[in-house]
Amino acid sequence: MIVHEILSAQPDPKAELDAILAKCCEMVLDCQTKQPNYYGMVAACVVCPGGKKVYGVNYDDGDGKRVHAERAAIDACGEVDPDCMIVTTLSPCNRPMHERHGESCEDLIAEYGIKHVYCGYKDPSQKQDTSVETENTKLKELCKKFADTFL
Repeated sequence: MIVHEILSAQPDPKAELDAILAKCCEMVLDCQTKQPNYYGMVAACVVCPGGKKVYGVNYDDGDGKRVHAERAAIDACGEVDPDCMIVTTLSPCNRPMHERHGESCEDLIAEYGIKHVYCGYKDPSQKQDTSVETENTKLKELCKKFADTFL
């Protein structure tokens, strides 16, 4: 439902998604300026029906693991339903990682029944990634630059 609302609301259907993605990029840059050892290089937003948007940035959980941005946004959102969508600077992880807090982001998103993910850059090492990557070359380049710091 929310995807249809976003895609049908504007002459350029991806403009709103790119605006959300741009805000995610701004959050990464801001967090890196303030606390680069605590915050990571990925940000995400849960976009809910009715326009509610909740953002999260990858962070250190204090136990040597990282809470990924999708989890940070979902945890901060509270009520998440299948009509929500995820906008993230990097496609959701879907492989085992010893440094990640919790299950993969793909599994977490599936647990909530969320079917739509829009990303700034697709991790080429991920398999069977169904997220939709932005067509905005500047955003894609910036998101790739973030990802290149750790991929």
